[in-house]
Amino acid sequence: MQYLKLLHHVDNDSLFHAIRDEHPQIIAVVASCLPPDKASHIIKSLPPETQISTALRIASMGSVEESVLNVLEKEIRLSVSNTKHARIGGLGALTAILTNVDPSTQCNLLDNLSQVDPDFAAAITARLRTEIRIPDSIEQYLTPDRIKILLKDAVPTEEEIEEILRNHPIQSPEDNHRQTEPTTRPLFDLEDSTENKARVDRSQNEVDRILDIMMTTHEETASPKLAKEQIKALQVKHEKCAHMFEASLTKRLRNCIEVKLLTVKTMHYANFVFGLDNPSFFNVLEFLTPQGSENAILDINPPIARKLIDMLLGGGREYTASRKPPTNIETKLLRSIIDEFLNVLFTAWTSTFSVIQTESDPRAFRKLEPTTPVIVFCFEIATIEGKGWMSLMIPLNALEKKTTAE
Repeated sequence: MQYLKLLHHVDNDSLFHAIRDEHPQIIAVVASCLPPDKASHIIKSLPPETQISTALRIASMGSVEESVLNVLEKEIRLSVSNTKHARIGGLGALTAILTNVDPSTQCNLLDNLSQVDPDFAAAITARLRTEIRIPDSIEQYLTPDRIKILLKDAVPTEEEIEEILRNHPIQSPEDNHRQTEPTTRPLFDLEDSTENKARVDRSQNEVDRILDIMMTTHEETASPKLAKEQIKALQVKHEKCAHMFEASLTKRLRNCIEVKLLTVKTMHYANFVFGLDNPSFFNVLEFLTPQGSENAILDINPPIARKLIDMLLGGGREYTASRKPPTNIETKLLRSIIDEFLNVLFTAWTSTFSVIQTESDPRAFRKLEPTTPVIVFCFEIATIEGKGWMSLMIPLNALEKKTTAE
């Protein structure tokens, strides 16, 4: 049975641009589902190190859920449809530019091009001859191993040719190099650079001072507290969630995965955000209380998030720790794993949680005040190759509303 059929009809360049910056396992899955001629174009267009990784992943790939393939197909197809490429540049564009520069600049540029790439220079020369009708009579005055002086819409007389050769003599590469050396004053001299650096240092110091004041203010403010009995009850509930999530992941990903609750802490929202990776897989949640909807945060740090995506796509044999922001495709694929956790979270909260917003920068979400009291449940997710952390943050006022209703 063929998969990702909708991608079979996408042109090769558009498909490559849609997936070239994705996780290597995503590229491997796509290449495995394409016709060989189309897949070969993807592989040969990749950087050498990515080619090796992709080839190894294709050879050792496990099975992948059809629902995951459907998500992958939909997101890549959407990415391709949203990407519009404009055809610019090319030999015609360069020819048009060269026909509008002065003869001296044109001569020197083409002459230098002939030293770097004779074939390309010959192609430009042929194109220019066609477009600006250079008379054959000028050939006898120029050496065959150099680019000719080309004049637009003009048939020079012998006197004009002699003047051209007199005013624009053939120059050696060394002479051309000397002529192209910069003669203008640098944008910043040493004095300017020193002064500019001092301004940057002062600006950075001011930023650091403001951050220190913010952190000190949050630390000096009394941390929010919960009764020990309440903390213990929440800990027991979320340890049960961790065990259920572990069983669900192990079964679905067919790998040995361990999930455990590490800590339960109360703090201010600003301290929680400052402790997260940036970029990260930051998810804004919504859940209902008797008084209305409330926001929560589920953050998964990138190394373990990408490891789970790797396993979801039949990989899992290489631990990928990338610091780049999550792509739309990665976010959509991880969503199915997040939904698994939100399902087990219902057992602790008897409320339905749903993802309403995703961010790569945790600081981009500004709905909660920095001093908002919150409770944070930190989970460790471990595989054979490595481990990472997942944090669930819930405002204390939402917890109080929920407890009061119960």
